Amino acid sequence: MPSWDGFFSAEVGASAALAGLIFVGFSVNLNKIISNRRLVDRGLQSIIVLVVSLVISSAYLVPGQGSFLFGVEILIISAVAWIINTRIDLISAKIVEKKYRVFNFLNIFSSQAALVPFIAGGIVSIFLGIAALYLLVAGILLCYVKAIVDSWILIVEINR
Repeated sequence: MPSWDGFFSAEVGASAALAGLIFVGFSVNLNKIISNRRLVDRGLQSIIVLVVSLVISSAYLVPGQGSFLFGVEILIISAVAWIINTRIDLISAKIVEKKYRVFNFLNIFSSQAALVPFIAGGIVSIFLGIAALYLLVAGILLCYVKAIVDSWILIVEINR
């Protein structure tokens, strides 16, 4: 595989920093968040997508593995995260209040958009090799967008 070490090293740090920001949001507004199951779930989903980004970026940095093994790792990690997030999404869709349905849909869309490129990247890596790295870039960036929006909601919007 070509050397993307610099990119994936930077993504490890960025994912960890954004995960820390989510935890800051939880600690600042803990009582408000734990009183609303949907906010707890949203925070959990943000942590999940960031952990996917962190673990996959870290896995890339393991020396000596080929694109097939890396693809299997990506596929397993992202599929487990997708299953967990989708389960949370399905539960939230059933319990969300009518006035929040649009926002809930946007959250579901952003969770799916962040994880599907990783699943596709795992499959591509297994069968086609390094072309998957570009799908991973899309997944990582979408994870960051979701995490930043969720951080804003957990830190600022919850107090409006």
